[in-house]
Amino acid sequence: MRPRQPYTSAIQALAWGLFGILVFVIILVVLRAFAAGQESAFLTGFVDFLTAETGLIIMMAVLFMIGDIFATFPLPANVPGPFFNAGASVLLVTFIVHIFRFLDSFSTIGIYPQVQALEPLLYPLVFIIVLVAGFIALAFQDRCRDREREETPVGEEKACPSWDDVGEEFRLMWYDLFRKIREELKGK
Repeated sequence: MRPRQPYTSAIQALAWGLFGILVFVIILVVLRAFAAGQESAFLTGFVDFLTAETGLIIMMAVLFMIGDIFATFPLPANVPGPFFNAGASVLLVTFIVHIFRFLDSFSTIGIYPQVQALEPLLYPLVFIIVLVAGFIALAFQDRCRDREREETPVGEEKACPSWDDVGEEFRLMWYDLFRKIREELKGK
């Protein structure tokens, strides 16, 4: 089994990205209509918050969509993808910070000042982590493609293991460990 890619073509990535944006806009319109008939200050405030953050959400979705489009290309054409994903991740963190600010306006949690103090460190850290992880994923993907091109004997699996395979191995490791412990306890 080879590692799964989220999309098989750039057109598919574009279509799903645009579909996600369309679904968000439809949900926002439905929520706005529903909130108009309610007398809940929190619901009305939440819908107003989402409406105010629509530009940020759509920009974030577009950047993730562009990153997904680049991910469908072979190396070296897919190199810009991690940059778009890192930028979108920074926007996602910005949105989460705005959610904390919104929640603090309706409650006495008081978490926003602590998050606000971390903001100058948080954004560059998220950008660097996502960028490095993206390039590591590209290197792993390229290594798997090289390995698949090599000749392998008949009957052997020639693809790199998927995350499902890794999870299965991890589960079997724990099963074997507990089975051995149980056998040792029964033997004594």
